[in-house]
Amino acid sequence: MDGQYHQLKDFQNVTVGVTAINPSPQGTPCTAESQNYRKKWVLSRYHIYKTISTFFGLLWIAPITLLLVFNFMQYSPGASVWCPQGKCAVWNSNGGVDIANAHRLDRNDHDALGALQFGAKALEVWFVFVATSLVYHVAMIYARGSSGLPLGHLLTYVEYSDLRCLFDPILWRSPFPHKKMPGGHRGATIKFFLFSLFAASMCILVNLMGPAVAVLLIPQLQWQDTSMISISTFQSMAIMEPPTLSALPGCSDADLQARNYSCTTSTTAEALDSWIGSVNSFNRYNYDLLESVGYLYAGLSPEGTVTFSVNGSSDVLVFWVSNRQVLQNVSSDHNNFFNTTLQLPADPSFTGYDNALGVILQRQGPVIGMDMNWYWSNVDVYNVDSTRQIRCYESWSIAFTGQNYTKCSRVGEGWNPASEGTEFSLGNSTSAVMYYSDKSFFFTSDWNSASAYNPANFATSCFRDDGTADPDCNWDAYFDTSWMAPMSNFSSNTITFEFDAPNGKFPQWRYIMEVVMYTEIASYALDPSVSNNPLYTVQLDNLPDFPMGPPMQISIDWMLAALSVSPNGTIPATRKVATDLNAAMEVLADANSSDIDGVIAVGAFMMTTMIWSAQAMSMVPYSFAPPTTSDSSIDSTHPLLQRNARLYVWAYGFGTRTSYLGLACTSLGIICVLIRTAILLATSHRQRTTVELVVSAMEHRPSGEFEGLGDNEEKQAKMRFHVDEDSEGKIRFHPRSHPYENMYTPLVPHRQSQGGQSGFSPRDSQGAQGGYFGHRGSQGAWSTHSGQSGFTPRSDAGVSPGDSQHSFMPMASAVQTGYNPVAPQPSYSYGNDLGLRW
Repeated sequence: MDGQYHQLKDFQNVTVGVTAINPSPQGTPCTAESQNYRKKWVLSRYHIYKTISTFFGLLWIAPITLLLVFNFMQYSPGASVWCPQGKCAVWNSNGGVDIANAHRLDRNDHDALGALQFGAKALEVWFVFVATSLVYHVAMIYARGSSGLPLGHLLTYVEYSDLRCLFDPILWRSPFPHKKMPGGHRGATIKFFLFSLFAASMCILVNLMGPAVAVLLIPQLQWQDTSMISISTFQSMAIMEPPTLSALPGCSDADLQARNYSCTTSTTAEALDSWIGSVNSFNRYNYDLLESVGYLYAGLSPEGTVTFSVNGSSDVLVFWVSNRQVLQNVSSDHNNFFNTTLQLPADPSFTGYDNALGVILQRQGPVIGMDMNWYWSNVDVYNVDSTRQIRCYESWSIAFTGQNYTKCSRVGEGWNPASEGTEFSLGNSTSAVMYYSDKSFFFTSDWNSASAYNPANFATSCFRDDGTADPDCNWDAYFDTSWMAPMSNFSSNTITFEFDAPNGKFPQWRYIMEVVMYTEIASYALDPSVSNNPLYTVQLDNLPDFPMGPPMQISIDWMLAALSVSPNGTIPATRKVATDLNAAMEVLADANSSDIDGVIAVGAFMMTTMIWSAQAMSMVPYSFAPPTTSDSSIDSTHPLLQRNARLYVWAYGFGTRTSYLGLACTSLGIICVLIRTAILLATSHRQRTTVELVVSAMEHRPSGEFEGLGDNEEKQAKMRFHVDEDSEGKIRFHPRSHPYENMYTPLVPHRQSQGGQSGFSPRDSQGAQGGYFGHRGSQGAWSTHSGQSGFTPRSDAGVSPGDSQHSFMPMASAVQTGYNPVAPQPSYSYGNDLGLRW
């Protein structure tokens, strides 16, 4: 009875277009025990495979997470990709990179980078395994659903990784049913189109995953900043007070109290003369640079083991001067780094700085910006009273602009606040007046011109012909007026130098240099490599385009100290600062001088006055407090000063657009792995191989779903099939939408009392049981015959009653099963009115 039941079951499978294959050899009956054993063995093997596959896919997250951590933490192996001990010695005892070591590390780097390329490819292939499994399981979720899956999506998991898949019309048109396919509701169409988008997204992701992983896995040579170390909190610059002993170590208290600044001759005078001499010599022999592009060499000045220069601005004549107090700290940093490379005692915070191919030592500190102006003008002096004086310049202009104004500045102790001034001479040739003025005002003398400028409504009658000024004029109102640029830059806290022509030429005319000072916080940067920076010159970074704060009040004593001259004193004619300035003034006062000499003289005049101003500003000390992290004590006027280093190393990090692409791709990859893991844990269906799907498709017998489609591949791909498993665990396909879907009903098992046998009987179209199956008409019905091992067609729809045995087998399988077919063999015909459904 059991054997017959299996025979009937085999017949049921054949009637839907699938040939049953007897698992027993040579027709040997297959027992229920052997089938159960085989099922258990298959399931056991699948559970092992499923566990390994799930763990293997989930394990992909581990190396990717490690890569992301490396990049987020900006991990650096150092001067080489391969530094097993975390140190690659590249610096020699001369303070430079050792060439032999650098070549050795370069060879090692090529090997290591090649190995990492293979690692990136392995991670890519690993992810393709995960992604393929994910696409398969998503497709099977669709196929086992009520709407089934379009045939064009069945093998998408095999083809999706090929970029040509994005342009395959089957992928994009399969979700939309054709006209002869009723039952394709909009919800199912949207779901299938989302699957197409999902497959396309996975195609893009798996093709980007390789380069994305490579970007994250392979470090790059890059400049990497170390962590900041707090040094102090900036308080203020001591520029408003006269110099102290800390700034002028060669002087005594008595010298400073008497303003005897010639005491700096042995310390600063020689350095200043050397600086000015090198600058003017270079510019004299390269005058064409000044004449053509306005370039002036600013020279270098030493401080400790480092040197510095004046940093200029290309937009405005603002020159930034390094602070010597900060430079001394930078020199100390340089010594600590050098001792670290030689394995000598050094500050522990410099450990690891030598494990780099390049190093920039950085330290924050104050700088002073000098906004300078030079011009030639007549000078008129008006005395308001014995303690108040007004000095006016009829041809004031910003250098090289050509627009002239009259500028008047107040000088003297009677003004509030007091403004101080003094005189000095450079040898016996040139005399100079220097003063500090807190306020100035401007106007043009041509009141009726279109360019007239007189915001203060100044009345020229306030100036008398006898060289005095009317004390009853509202001078406070004139000097308190707000000015537009560029006058506003030089309307307050200005130091002015007036140089007369040598030997009394042009007694009323003067060469004028004026300067206002600003303070900012900048970053001092030193490259300690002797090959890259043989003079150890310190550069200034993070400078503003233009100073943001107001000009600072200045004590003129800083200028006197830089020149090593006392008030009303004389600079020796043998000093370079005197000889160069006097020579320039001689040329400028000579109307017969050549153009070349004039260009050189202008450059020497500008650079000499600029360098001694820079020397004075570099000497100004600043006060500071211990470092603090309290927000209440840190503001824009009292910033926290820090130091660190910028290392040129192999490092990971998210500093480029491609690294952000790698972050996005790997993050999506992690999400895909987690989704796949959740699906594998939630589903009990075994993953089928491509061969199993193809075999099941070949075993499927069409039931009219492809009628009328011809060879149109796109229409065939739109056909939707539901997928499930039969009792033997094989994949079976059920057409879900074709024109004749509702005409066919499934075979149902039932007990039949005839002959005491069990069998299958189809339901007719009205749901009644019958002893035949077929179409709704009367042609081509099938009947069974007692004692025969086959089936024959009948010409009517009747049933042969009284048969004691019913044995069903297809003709084509008689050899396999040991049954003999009954002749004549039936011919199978499928028309528009015939179809079989499971």
